[in-house]
Amino acid sequence: MYTTIGCIYLYFYYLLKNNPFLVKYLFMWLALPLSAIYQSYQLVVMGGIASIILTFYSYFYLRTEIFPNVSTEDLVYFVMFGIFTTTFLLTFIFKIKEANNKLKQLAYKDPLTGAANRLLLKERFSLLKEKKVQSIALLFIDMNGFKRTNDTYGHEVGDQLLAKTVSRLNELLSNKDLLCRLGGDEFVILSSNVDMSNVENLIERIQDALEEPILLTEQTIKVSGSIGWSYTADVPDANLENMIKEADKAMYRVKRPRM
Repeated sequence: MYTTIGCIYLYFYYLLKNNPFLVKYLFMWLALPLSAIYQSYQLVVMGGIASIILTFYSYFYLRTEIFPNVSTEDLVYFVMFGIFTTTFLLTFIFKIKEANNKLKQLAYKDPLTGAANRLLLKERFSLLKEKKVQSIALLFIDMNGFKRTNDTYGHEVGDQLLAKTVSRLNELLSNKDLLCRLGGDEFVILSSNVDMSNVENLIERIQDALEEPILLTEQTIKVSGSIGWSYTADVPDANLENMIKEADKAMYRVKRPRM
């Protein structure tokens, strides 16, 4: 994209040099909004600088042909126009990226807790397979006593408890791990390039974190979690739904003695 915009400005340079007409100079300014198509701050700044440089070149070297009636004092308005247009385009790109980020949040995040949703989980799983990681681990977490908390304190407290739980879990995870809320009080953690000892250590830390009392609206809530997991080093043949089912079954084997 840098090469494309650079070539456009070189084209206008040679065009003005060989055929110095005002209409071609004015047409040159269309290259600046064109640079915003790529939504790159650096590219727009480069385009703005190039436009101003061509303006100075046109004024001082082609003044008779292009600016016969423009005084030196008026040159500042052309420069200001370039600065204003560049600033406007930078603001426009910022707003577009901000809107895109919000759309991504809606598409990939659970609105209540901010954890990933199933769609992002599927995309991350596919990405891990494409990268051909050495192993994939999936933890299935079900909170114990969540229904009792909802019935006792109400759904608002229950929602706060879920959000607090996600916050605690995120503190334990690395950047390569993904925390996903499947629904209700069920969560999945997707991890890669780990061995069995790493998984067991993570499960212990998660259980310790979940068992710590949580203070919400002047109420101390005590919950815990049942955790099952599935693991594979055969990444090319790994299937997300099968791993979720396997981890879910393992979780129920852990949970059953608690019932």
